[in-house]
Amino acid sequence: GAAEAGAAIFGIPVCTALVAVSTPYLEAVIRLLARKIDIFEGEDAADRKTIIIPKSESVMPPGAIFISYARTNKDGEVSDDAHIAQRICDTLQFIEVDVWLDEAGLGEGDEYEKKIQRYIRNCSIFMPIISQTTEQRTEGFFRKEWYWAVQRLFEFTGTNRKFIMPIVIDDTPLETAKVPDEFRKFQWTVAPQGMIDPASIEFIRATVRDLRQRGKGQES
Repeated sequence: GAAEAGAAIFGIPVCTALVAVSTPYLEAVIRLLARKIDIFEGEDAADRKTIIIPKSESVMPPGAIFISYARTNKDGEVSDDAHIAQRICDTLQFIEVDVWLDEAGLGEGDEYEKKIQRYIRNCSIFMPIISQTTEQRTEGFFRKEWYWAVQRLFEFTGTNRKFIMPIVIDDTPLETAKVPDEFRKFQWTVAPQGMIDPASIEFIRATVRDLRQRGKGQES
């Protein structure tokens, strides 16, 4: 099964893998590796299986999670955050959660900004990635996204709506992170290099499920 396959890939004894890591988490990791790894079930090439993870949609699905990240570092180069954001996106897609992030990062101008603002208004969860990259940049489009997300919070005044879900991908401390104060009011997820632990995966899944149920209740 998935756990055994994951154990084989990582060279971990099967019994250890089954105890230490949940199957959904192992499956998500396998899907991430599958971009570069062909899985063989026999000796012949015909037995080879390649798992493909769909790329993020260019148009955000209704009620998707919006992943916000710093695409470039302080030197203007593509940041590690960009690759890690994709890893997080892949993991969430595998557990069948709609998610959107701007993979290309090529948008600009008023129309692009209006599109991003619209997506933030319509997303179910805003997921900012916090890192040393964001710490080192006092300016950046991602900070505009943070601002627009904070603005939307006023729509939920007086409720316990879980709208912002920060993810820390390195050792950036919550207490001193250069983020809006509003971010500190929500539960943070620590995901080194974008590897989300099983408990956090279940928390995200449960939150999305709860929001869907609320949405159906409001429609009825």
